[in-house]
Amino acid sequence: MVYIALNMVRCGVVAHPRDWSWCGYHELVGVRQRYRILDVARVLALLGGVTVEDFRGHYEEMINERIAKDQMRRDPRWTEAVAVGSEGFVRGLATRIKGRQKLEIGPGAGEGEWVLREAVLPYTADGPTETGSKP
Repeated sequence: MVYIALNMVRCGVVAHPRDWSWCGYHELVGVRQRYRILDVARVLALLGGVTVEDFRGHYEEMINERIAKDQMRRDPRWTEAVAVGSEGFVRGLATRIKGRQKLEIGPGAGEGEWVLREAVLPYTADGPTETGSKP
């Protein structure tokens, strides 16, 4: 969530996620109270039942630390994968995803981390065009 919150900071549009109105930051830190989209209670449950105060403090701390240390470079681990998580999570998700040409599942960079990504298909002159039709 921190990586996503830093997208507009990373590309130089704003200095902090609080300066970008169109992201989940405001709901996650409790600034936006009306017309909310995120189910913060569900997010907290998925994170193991942490308190909203603990989550918000940690979330803000991680964002501020990344900005202060200039740790905002694009991370291919997050941007080139369909999903990152435990082996069970990744395999379960792979069975529910429809409409992808081919998916690959394998271990990730971190301990216990698994990655689901689209297979890189080689370009061939006899292959289908972008529209899926034969040339």
